[in-house]
Amino acid sequence: KSFCNVGSCATPITLDPSYNLEPVDFKKILEDPEQDFVFIDVRPKEHFEMIHLPRSVSVPYSILKNTTEPVDKLMKGTPDATIYCLCRRGNDSRRAAQVLLDKGYKNVRSILGGLYGWSEALDGRVAKY
Repeated sequence: KSFCNVGSCATPITLDPSYNLEPVDFKKILEDPEQDFVFIDVRPKEHFEMIHLPRSVSVPYSILKNTTEPVDKLMKGTPDATIYCLCRRGNDSRRAAQVLLDKGYKNVRSILGGLYGWSEALDGRVAKY
């Protein structure tokens, strides 16, 4: 529980499963320089600083659940880009995706399993903590 954002562990996850994306599918997107997307890591900033995936930007869920302003700024000039959300194990990224959908964003996906899932499926060098 010490890795959960304050209060988020008690927040039910309501995201429709169709908004989930497998790590292997996201890896293809991440490696394509032609892809236009916004990739947010919703873990606490200090966790992001320990380890994060390429092209990700830190937007902690603890902030996002109160305001989408950081994402709004990232989306300037790319209004149709897909927003991909990642966290430690996939729970807060689903909550974050739901927040964004509720605020009117249409193209939102949550990376299944978070960094843990990425490590398990694709790259064991990515630390699981």
